[in-house]
Amino acid sequence: MIPVKKFILITLSIIILFCDTSNYASTDDNKPKVITKFLQFIIRAESASVKAIDNNKLIYQLELQGVDTSVLYFTNRPRRITDYMTTRFFLKRWIKPPPHDFITNPPNAAILYIDKITNRQQTALVLLNNPVYIPNQQRLFFMIQPITGNKLTLPL
Repeated sequence: MIPVKKFILITLSIIILFCDTSNYASTDDNKPKVITKFLQFIIRAESASVKAIDNNKLIYQLELQGVDTSVLYFTNRPRRITDYMTTRFFLKRWIKPPPHDFITNPPNAAILYIDKITNRQQTALVLLNNPVYIPNQQRLFFMIQPITGNKLTLPL
């Protein structure tokens, strides 16, 4: 049996998974041109907290503490790609020109956490907006909104 404290750290190490609808294609003439529709990312953090910013508009702030300096990205079949990019480079997705930016089309995220009442793993599906990264403190902030339109039950 995994101790609760250890389980929380494991769960938070895979805290965010979201998709980008950018297209990527092979440039090698010897390989078939494969377009991958979804690039997925994982941001790892030691811990996280969520606080309400505007309950009427269902806007919250997600703070990740102990953020890794790299972000894992991968694709699904038919052409599987897996690698890392720096967290700073990943955050440039919010300043890219449309249509491949995250400002006009914010990414979805799944936040995995342990419910403090039931002591069971839960998932909150949200939109991520307005990242603020403080690398020397290993902190990353996002404004988030629940995808389902329901309020998040705080604290997460």
